[in-house]
Amino acid sequence: MSRKDKTERALPTPSRGYIAGSHTMRVLGRGGYELVSACLWPADCQSCGMPLGAARPALCLDDLGDGRSLYASLHHVTCRDPETGTTSAAVEAAEPCSWVARTLLLPLSGDEVPMMLINPGLEGVIVTRKSGRRPWQVILDPRYIAAGLASPGRGLQLDVPIAGALAAFTDTGDIVVGFPDTTLATVSAATEPRTRSAIRERGGIMLAVTHAVNPRDVATNRDLAPALESGQTRMGLAALASHNDLRTGSWTPPLAQIRRAEVRPTTRGEAAAKRQDFLAGTVFAAAVGVVTPEGPGTEDIQPLFVVYVRDDDTTYLPAPQIRQAFALLDEHGTVEASHRLMVATSWSVLDAPGGSPLAKLKLEFHAPFTGRCEVVLVADQHAQHLHHVAARSMIGITTQQRMTAATARPAATFADALDACVLISVAASPGLQMLIDTYGWQRR
Repeated sequence: MSRKDKTERALPTPSRGYIAGSHTMRVLGRGGYELVSACLWPADCQSCGMPLGAARPALCLDDLGDGRSLYASLHHVTCRDPETGTTSAAVEAAEPCSWVARTLLLPLSGDEVPMMLINPGLEGVIVTRKSGRRPWQVILDPRYIAAGLASPGRGLQLDVPIAGALAAFTDTGDIVVGFPDTTLATVSAATEPRTRSAIRERGGIMLAVTHAVNPRDVATNRDLAPALESGQTRMGLAALASHNDLRTGSWTPPLAQIRRAEVRPTTRGEAAAKRQDFLAGTVFAAAVGVVTPEGPGTEDIQPLFVVYVRDDDTTYLPAPQIRQAFALLDEHGTVEASHRLMVATSWSVLDAPGGSPLAKLKLEFHAPFTGRCEVVLVADQHAQHLHHVAARSMIGITTQQRMTAATARPAATFADALDACVLISVAASPGLQMLIDTYGWQRR
């Protein structure tokens, strides 16, 4: 799934509890179960990527392999059986959880400090303990600490930016925060005029990253207290910079999220409902192709996976951001456009017993314009090409008219094909790999 902003979606509260199997309860214990449940919000299934909806989701565990840490995540019970025991999972690139961020002004020492409160993973958290007898703790992804975020307290420096984060304003006034030297997610939030002024005056924005609260539920400073007192929140000042300084043209989702992909039988009615939800508001790709470089010195250049869309309202009405991206490409060229574009991307898949499986490319634009759109591929029609994007890859989005105009001449080069595309980096997709393995699709 995309690194999805769930700031505007009303989500069920975690107090209603999740379905945990006997193994999960035995591993976590009642105290661990309650701790984890309080730090999860049911947005999207971490198996299929579809909304969890009103039904109680399954709480499942993956072993992170260090002997003391687990990844706890939420799934449809039809996607992952809650009675399944703890599974082992490699820490590798995967489609990440949904996130929520909001800005506020925090009174500190007689001053108003602009803050971005971030929950980086609604449906999944890392839990750890030092020994088998110690209580479980929910912790942040260690890369946030590596970026310079620290525990709130007297040692927290409010006016000294951390080295690993930068902030920038978009053309619409939103504030975007990136972590340029990591693969951590770029996040954004709306700002009020007073907050924008405070950010500019201070030269940055204080970050507070936590699983302890859902930022949507924080309306007052009192609501923020549980996060600051939880022991799991980390904070640091992100300096204000320009879009180019964020260097997010090649942004990819985080490396340390865990995704378990399973194929489970569903009823015909369930399959039809899931397919309808999966396709809602999407654009169907007109075609898919791969552009392969040839000639001396091209052995180490990876082929470019190209998604073609139609150059008409069937694309631009549900996905106006693609039209805006093409306008940016026409004005600035491929290289500059890729530097200016700030977009989070990932794949989700829908298996279809008795029908064609689907793959969906999710695009969430943060700058210089904002919005979300999704492009669907009928996966079995493009099976021979999916190997190119199951691993981390660069993709190009274009139209057949653009590609033909760029490459029709006899001396056309690989660079010419690149110039016809909006280039976007996409992380590896366990979901696509699952389809390849399940159906035995071979590279041709």
